[in-house]
Amino acid sequence: MMSLGFEESDAAEKQSWDSEFFRFPLPSESSLRSLMKKEQEYAVKSDYLMRLLSERQFSARRNDAIDWMWKVHAVYKFGPLSAYLCVNYLDRFLSYYDFPEEDQPWSTQLLSVACLSVAAKMEKDNVLPPFLLQICEPKKVFSAKTIRKMEFTLLSKLGWKTQAVTPFTYIDFFLNTISGGHPPSHLMVSRCTEIILNTVRAIDMMEFWPFEVAASTALLVLGDAKVVDVVENFPHCSLVSKRKVWQCYGVIQYLEMARQRDHLRQAAASSPVLKSPVGVLDHANLSIKSDDPIADQSHKTSVCKRKASRLTCPFIKRRRISRL
Repeated sequence: MMSLGFEESDAAEKQSWDSEFFRFPLPSESSLRSLMKKEQEYAVKSDYLMRLLSERQFSARRNDAIDWMWKVHAVYKFGPLSAYLCVNYLDRFLSYYDFPEEDQPWSTQLLSVACLSVAAKMEKDNVLPPFLLQICEPKKVFSAKTIRKMEFTLLSKLGWKTQAVTPFTYIDFFLNTISGGHPPSHLMVSRCTEIILNTVRAIDMMEFWPFEVAASTALLVLGDAKVVDVVENFPHCSLVSKRKVWQCYGVIQYLEMARQRDHLRQAAASSPVLKSPVGVLDHANLSIKSDDPIADQSHKTSVCKRKASRLTCPFIKRRRISRL
């Protein structure tokens, strides 16, 4: 998964984004109830998840579209809000309407340009003309007039509802409440932002509402050793499903651990084998004669133990969870 350019060297920039976009006043219970109800207006169609799971080509087109949007997003250094919104617009549009099969390659590219353009406008007043977004090897380049028409079509299909309720809306509230009233630091908000963006494209996350994602992310970032107790005594329990928060927490934790494993594999693959003690031992073990039964068995046992130690993440069964 792409990192959107949110590297550690960009920490100062991330903090300014947090202050500008995600520091909301703590809402009352009635405000929370209103926000949670409003989330339904920005949700995908109920059968969209099953379609992504069952139609591999359709899912691949979605992934390609997100890959391209996020590449352009990173080049122009747009903020986290537009990164989230462009995926939301894409999914909502595709859940209600799909292009004719013969038009899909170029039409999906045009839709991607429109989604990113509209999302960027939700974040900034002065943005680039849409036709300048067509970088990073787009499958087809469109005229400004064609892009404007697609933007209008997109907005029409979305019912002109572009200011979606996102997990960012609740981050301050859940960090503050779960930590016992302590105002969250910029670092905490930045970490929550990073996790939300790292998991937004995962199909599994479509089973959860934004407030459930925000609550679960806050729990993960705070790193409370008694997560079960926190969830069982969750604030505003009349509004939040503890079961769904617990399930969402497990999915996010699994996705984050898988992402970290991928980074470790990439780092290991790019470094010489003999730089680490493990690499030296592996090299030595490979030199053992295969006709020595005792040495050979010892080598196999060592390899098996190392492989088993890597399987640290529990297998999470995919299950259909009702969103209503």
